[in-house]
Amino acid sequence: MNHFISLLLLLVILQTGCGKTYEDQAFPGPSQIVVSGVTLTKTNLLEILNLSLLPPLPPNPTNQFADNEGAAKLGQGLFFDARLSVNGMIACATCHQPENDWTDGKPLSEGLQPATRNAPSLWNVGYQRWYFWDGRKDSLWSQALGPIEHPYEMGGSRLRVYRLLSESKPYRDQYEEVFGELPHLSSAVKGEDARPVFEDPDNVMHQVWGKLSEPDQGIINDVFSNAGKSIASYQRKLISTDSPFDQFVRDLRAGKKKDLNSLSAAAIRGLILFTGRGQCILCHTGANFTDNEFHNIGLDRGDNPLDQGRYPAIDQVKSDPFNGKGAFSGDTSLQ
Repeated sequence: MNHFISLLLLLVILQTGCGKTYEDQAFPGPSQIVVSGVTLTKTNLLEILNLSLLPPLPPNPTNQFADNEGAAKLGQGLFFDARLSVNGMIACATCHQPENDWTDGKPLSEGLQPATRNAPSLWNVGYQRWYFWDGRKDSLWSQALGPIEHPYEMGGSRLRVYRLLSESKPYRDQYEEVFGELPHLSSAVKGEDARPVFEDPDNVMHQVWGKLSEPDQGIINDVFSNAGKSIASYQRKLISTDSPFDQFVRDLRAGKKKDLNSLSAAAIRGLILFTGRGQCILCHTGANFTDNEFHNIGLDRGDNPLDQGRYPAIDQVKSDPFNGKGAFSGDTSLQ
């Protein structure tokens, strides 16, 4: 076994076993390797390996259908269906485009109106702890519900979602296969949208919502939450493990020094700076290059009010009826 492979095997063992770090032990073998003319020290290699591999997808106890294949199939259909929007022209995929790495590439996304933030990529979204840029949702399924009803985005309603699922036979069959019989409503007016808008009592959708019976409101909310759980089940399948960096690390682990060509020399120098003197890994760490926390980086928005980010979002999470402790959560231990 050559020195290069011996070094990489030892680094992998130290990374995964006994809690040891580079500083805990001395390394045998060569003190460095050279890739594309760039020198990687043992410390560089260990820091790079600590940015991989992608762990198994974490469970989502608030969504008991998170890994249900039938739910994922239903969710895929809903994700690309513009009929969820009030004008029938906007789908989740309008801003999260597969061909653009599940984003739209715009500084600010556009639905019915320009949004205040851009659409993040959905790659590996099932690994996150909080959702939306400000974290105002605590689960992927609850996040999926937000854009459907947001007046700047899709402008639809939970009653519209119920109708689409009940009136489309393919959707209805898929829904009932996973969630059981879809209940009938007794008080809904055909063709109208309805959702609660407590901050605007004069809103037409809010007024229609108030005309629904309480049992019908409960049915609509339950079906709406199941639609979000289906979309989340589909989104959990959007996994990326084959970026140039992933390929580089796989070749490192396999000891394939001659195949380490997925990153250019400039990129490798940047990687050394990223993990070393630049200390980017203080926040951008792990296989998804994030610590899953919120950081105020002090950006000035000029004439626009400073985005308060996480702070107002905390109250929004707590008051959200679709949060992880709410009546629609699959984790009954939290209720």
